Amino acid sequence: MLEAIVADESATRIAQNRALSQLADLDLETGDYDRATQRYAQLASRSLDEDSLRTIEVKAGSLGDPRARRAIAATWSGHPSVASTR
Repeated sequence: MLEAIVADESATRIAQNRALSQLADLDLETGDYDRATQRYAQLASRSLDEDSLRTIEVKAGSLGDPRARRAIAATWSGHPSVASTR
């Protein structure tokens, strides 16, 4: 569903960006860091809002450090145990 929104050219840019952000966050939570990196980069290139760009930068920056990945995944998922085993 989210991938369909991202690909739908009739969807608003805001809807596409939200869907892309959720997909990237899911990739982060599930441990698909390469895909998360790609999606965050794509999202950063599409975002104009400085607050959104900072959030994307923090998430993308965490991908290279296992401890940071766990902290970011736990923060955004709301479930510390989700990332504790990764």
